Amino acid sequence: MAQSPVEQQIAQEQANHFLGPVNGALGGLPVAEKNQEFFLLFKDITSTTPEIIDQSSWNIEWLVNSNGEVANPNDNGVANSNIIQNFEIGEQVVTLVANATGINAQLLGEHTITGVGTLKNILYSQTGIPSSSFDTGSVVFVEPGGAPAESTLPVPNVLGSMIKSSSFTFSSGVFTTIDAYALQTQTDSPSGGTNFNVGSGKYFISSSDFVDINSITFRISYSVTNLSNQIPTVKVKLLGSGLPSDAFNIGVAGSRNSTLVRSIEGSLSDFPADTEVDVQFFTTNTVTINYLNFEVIGSSPAPTPNIPTTGFWATGSETVITWLTGSSYVSQNYGNIQDTSAFTAATKTYGLDPIDDLFTPQAGDKIRFEYNPNNVFTIYEVITPSEASDGLLKFKLNRQVPNSTVLDNFILYRIDSNEPKSIFLNVPKNSVIGDPENPFKGYIFPKYETQYLKDNLKSIQRQISNEGLL
Repeated sequence: MAQSPVEQQIAQEQANHFLGPVNGALGGLPVAEKNQEFFLLFKDITSTTPEIIDQSSWNIEWLVNSNGEVANPNDNGVANSNIIQNFEIGEQVVTLVANATGINAQLLGEHTITGVGTLKNILYSQTGIPSSSFDTGSVVFVEPGGAPAESTLPVPNVLGSMIKSSSFTFSSGVFTTIDAYALQTQTDSPSGGTNFNVGSGKYFISSSDFVDINSITFRISYSVTNLSNQIPTVKVKLLGSGLPSDAFNIGVAGSRNSTLVRSIEGSLSDFPADTEVDVQFFTTNTVTINYLNFEVIGSSPAPTPNIPTTGFWATGSETVITWLTGSSYVSQNYGNIQDTSAFTAATKTYGLDPIDDLFTPQAGDKIRFEYNPNNVFTIYEVITPSEASDGLLKFKLNRQVPNSTVLDNFILYRIDSNEPKSIFLNVPKNSVIGDPENPFKGYIFPKYETQYLKDNLKSIQRQISNEGLL
């Protein structure tokens, strides 16, 4: 079975890293014997920094064969395949730049291919060159097809509970608010938004700070024991517009100490003004309330998750094969899209392109830690959260990550060979040099051409000039 372009790329890179170049390409013909009959016409060169440090992307306009036949790679699947097969990672090419300047004279000559495709950012925290320049707090996600970033607002966490874990006697024949809770838990209480009050037994909602919440869901759980020989009727209700109530009898006549465990849930969607919610009991005979848990268990929309500021990745102890494991936050957002608008204007000047692709890392992707070309790693295998027993995303990398590496400073990117619009070369371009009205243009030749291509080249170049292809 023929290998895919990604598989070919991975195999080649793996051989080059661990074994050094093997006869040009995995035991095939030596490079000098792999003469090629295709060359490329390019128009425009862009710097790949900061995604790929000190390299350049050459926009492929045309693929030309030794007969002078020209194909547009954007419209021709066969041309795409020929580009991938004939311009492999690690091979040498010779460039001829028609309008190169003295400042970018390094663009001319012999260079090494580092990729063929379209550069796409997948996930990043990096904001600058120093190793301390990263912002994991801005690694936030939106679902595919979700609201535009400019309209998304953080949803406060209104969840929590009050608990009466010690039993107490209750005998009121009128609805009475339960108060003096023993324990309160609320992970986040937005200022003026919501608050449990353990003394009064009330949950307070300030509607003025609650514009982003459509509804809140409550649950109360309780255990009640009959203390008499009568059949008590107990009524429980959540006080609030539209919230439910519960009414029940405990046991039968003479069934002293009978116990019932029950719960009710309900949602509140109307916040006319400052709103109070509490739990009220009624009984016709004396009962013991063994425990009572008053909870806020959900909201619509759900609370915005707390964005971690550290611990996005972890490495294992294996010394031969390195596995990189994503945090629970990273893993939970597999399949979503990073919202790069969360980065500040100051950090955007660093120059990373926004992200439009799903966070679904693939074999062949690259991850770099810090602004360091020596800290670029190739992903050779991906275990998705649904495939992992612990639900965490995992990558197998091509080599070990040094212990001193700042893992929270990262960029994950892909050169998508399914869209071979550019060829990437290991030569930097001065990013501030270049005229959009007169972009760099020229030829990219294989280092080893077929004799037939050499014989026809001058006539093909005249044809290209006459047809205005450059």
